[in-house]
Amino acid sequence: MDKSDNYKNYSSDDFAEDSFFWRWVLEENKEDNSFWQDFIKRNPKQLEVIKKARAKVLQINIQEYSLSNDKVSSIWAKIQQSKTKETAPHQTGTSFNPTGNFSLDPSPYHTPSNLPLPK
Repeated sequence: MDKSDNYKNYSSDDFAEDSFFWRWVLEENKEDNSFWQDFIKRNPKQLEVIKKARAKVLQINIQEYSLSNDKVSSIWAKIQQSKTKETAPHQTGTSFNPTGNFSLDPSPYHTPSNLPLPK
């Protein structure tokens, strides 16, 4: 039996619990992309289910590995203090002053940029 036969009747919850699906969503490699592109071409009715499952996986991943705003602020303050201490003896009249706003990408892990669509 073809591996993709297992996925023909999967719900978004089934996909979101599947380790092979997680690997494709979070790690994206050529072999996995080929499998899922082929699966979607042969099972276009599963496309919306896969999109929903992909969103679930990404949301779970973000929730598990995200930092609170307080934690980000605390880390940033420590970075600023550390940088000031490192540069203080060597300063030439200037001080460390980051410009712009600090933002933390909530998804530091590589994720597929585009879900493969059937042609």
